[in-house]
Amino acid sequence: PRRRGPMVAALGAAVRLRGRVGAVVRLMVMGMDRLWPADVRGCMARLPWWPCLGLFLLTATPWYLLILIENGPGFLYQFLWVQNIGRALHPMQGHGGNWSYYLVVFLISSLPWIGWLPAYFRRAFARNETSDPDARALLRFSAVWVLSVIVLFSFAQTKLPHYISCVYPALGLGLATLLHGEYQPSRRWIRGLTVAVLLPVGLIVTALPWIYPMLTPLVHAARAVAIVAQPIAPSWGLAVAGLAVLLALVGVLIGGRRQALAPLAVRFVVLGLVLQTAL
Repeated sequence: PRRRGPMVAALGAAVRLRGRVGAVVRLMVMGMDRLWPADVRGCMARLPWWPCLGLFLLTATPWYLLILIENGPGFLYQFLWVQNIGRALHPMQGHGGNWSYYLVVFLISSLPWIGWLPAYFRRAFARNETSDPDARALLRFSAVWVLSVIVLFSFAQTKLPHYISCVYPALGLGLATLLHGEYQPSRRWIRGLTVAVLLPVGLIVTALPWIYPMLTPLVHAARAVAIVAQPIAPSWGLAVAGLAVLLALVGVLIGGRRQALAPLAVRFVVLGLVLQTAL
């Protein structure tokens, strides 16, 4: 109960800073999380609605009122209809994509932790497989957070990669819970999937200064032609960066099947830093 006030105030601040999505995402995640233990009605009954609503309006509305006074009713049309509902119903400024857009964005942006995702989601939705109910609830909450955000923004017609940026704190929270729990995911699967994805990336980045001149004549799309027409080309520094990725990948492979998860996770952190710097 003592945490309700700060949580509601933070929800109002999110709406003030990010618009209606600031409330929709958080309420959706909390609602979906309560569906799993079938506790939606209990959660609704325990919530002091009127004080929470008053605190929410107090923290969310002042900025909107000031802008409305300054700009008149045209602000409501432009902000609510064009920038919110319009972006959800129609692709704006050429930023469209199909249903798999955010799934691809999430998988790419979760590198190098993609090899941990199967164990993470399996553990999050497993029933009664741990003696620590708090860890299980936290893991499930983080997974619901990730999946519900991806599904929500997949329905929106205007798509940009950073729209789902709020899933990464949830993913970090879930992976940290997985690391400190009693469940031991398969190191072989983690390493195997990581190598299968990142080995081609490292090889391509390393070889790009040599193969780039051979690839440019094969480009025909208008935007791609405009990019390759620029007076830029991959330098030898990119090849060095690719070699660094390959060396970091070798570091991940070192260790036996019973290696503790914490040292393995540290190597993945190093691999992620190298990968981010290289790309």
